[in-house]
Amino acid sequence: MSNVKLGGLGLKLIGFTFFENDIPPSSHELEKAWRPYIEVCIEIFGPQRCMFESNFPVDKGTCSYQVLWNAFKRIGSSYSTEEKTALFSGTAAEGISRYCMRRRLRWFRSHTSKLADAMNLAVRSLSRGPSSTGDPLLPDLNSALEKVE
Repeated sequence: MSNVKLGGLGLKLIGFTFFENDIPPSSHELEKAWRPYIEVCIEIFGPQRCMFESNFPVDKGTCSYQVLWNAFKRIGSSYSTEEKTALFSGTAAEGISRYCMRRRLRWFRSHTSKLADAMNLAVRSLSRGPSSTGDPLLPDLNSALEKVE
């Protein structure tokens, strides 16, 4: 299940022309322009899967960082406390947590097969009996572990 980033509306390619004005827009103006688009996304995906975000410093061509986040606060003002938490931090934190878990899982999966190979080599070494050094395990296990790294 994917989350939706609510932002990037300050970019020139989106179609708003605030960057052409002599005076930067206020958070009221941004709220008025952006609200219809953002609310449709929240309605479709739900607040638990949406998160406000900024593309600063790229958005700086349209407005200041404070004005951008004040516009988001105005848009989010009608939602419950729980929904605001999701929109402003919860969904992002959950997404980062899932990303980290996926990376750890990928690392574990990739290294598990290498460790299994090392253990198989060690078992084969044990089944062959003592090595010429008199140690039945260490020479082959060390070489197997070097392959893992």
